[in-house]
Amino acid sequence: LMMLSAFWGYQAIEKLCTYSVPLLAVLIIVATLMSLNRNGTSGLASAPQGSSLSFGLAVSLVIGVYMVGVVMAPDVARWAQNPKQAMIAGFVGFTIGNSFMIIISLILVKVMNTADLTAVFFTLGLGIPSILVLTLAQWTTNTNNLYSASLDFSIVFKNINPKLITIVCGTLGILMAMFGIYGMFENFLSIVTVLVSPIAGIYMIDYFLYKEKYDFSYEEKLQDYYPISIFSWVVGSTVAFMTSQPPAGFGLFTLTNVSALDGILVAGLCYFIVTKLTKGRK
Repeated sequence: LMMLSAFWGYQAIEKLCTYSVPLLAVLIIVATLMSLNRNGTSGLASAPQGSSLSFGLAVSLVIGVYMVGVVMAPDVARWAQNPKQAMIAGFVGFTIGNSFMIIISLILVKVMNTADLTAVFFTLGLGIPSILVLTLAQWTTNTNNLYSASLDFSIVFKNINPKLITIVCGTLGILMAMFGIYGMFENFLSIVTVLVSPIAGIYMIDYFLYKEKYDFSYEEKLQDYYPISIFSWVVGSTVAFMTSQPPAGFGLFTLTNVSALDGILVAGLCYFIVTKLTKGRK
C-alpha cells in the first residue's frame, strides 16, 4: 500500500501527509501529557542508558539524518510555487517540526523508561489509535523516500518506465526490511552519512559558483551529469570513510572529528578547485 501511493505520485502523498502528520502530533502530545500525569517528571533526571557514543560519531549520525533530508529536499521542493515557499517549508519542517517531535518523543520515553514507543502507547491505553497513527506516520516517510528514490533512478535510467522503477525500488525496500535492516540501523545510518554528506558540499559550492543557473528563467540546456561532481563526491566519500570509525569506515586519521563534516568540506573544496582548473563546467 505504501508503494502504491508513491506509484500514484505526489498528489497521493500530499493527501496522505495532510491527514497523518497532524494526527501524529496530537497522539504524541496526548501521550506525553498522560505519561507525565501518570509517572511525574522524575524520569527526566535519570542517567542515560545503553552504550555511549563518541562526540564525533554522535554528531555524524545527527548530521546524517538531516543531510539525507537536505539532499532529498529538492525532489519535494520543486513542487513549491516559488523559492520563498520552498525555503519556508524547509525551515519549518526541519527546524520546528522535526525538533518538536524529537524533544516530545525524548520526554515520553524518559518518563516511561523505555525506548519502545509502541509499548509506551499500550501502557497508556492508546494501543489501537497508536498503531493506526504510527502506521500512517511511517507511511508518509516510506512513501516520500520511495518517491525520491524512484525519481532519482528515473533520471539515471531514462529509457525505463518510472512506474517500473518505483515497483523495483519498493520491492527492494520491502526485502531489506524483511531481512532485518532495522537491526543494523546505526551501522546503516553511519554508512549513509559517509556517502550522502559530501553531496551537500557540492550543492553549496555549485550554488555560489553558478547562482544564475538557479534562476527559474534560466533556459540553457543542462548536461545529464557532470564528471567533476561525481569525482568530487568520490573524493569526499573516500576521505569520510577514512576518518569515520568502524563499522562505517576505517578510522585511519581525523580532520574535524566529525566524518560527515569531513566529507562535506573535502567534496566542496575538491569541486571548487577542479571547477576552477577546468574553467567552469563547459
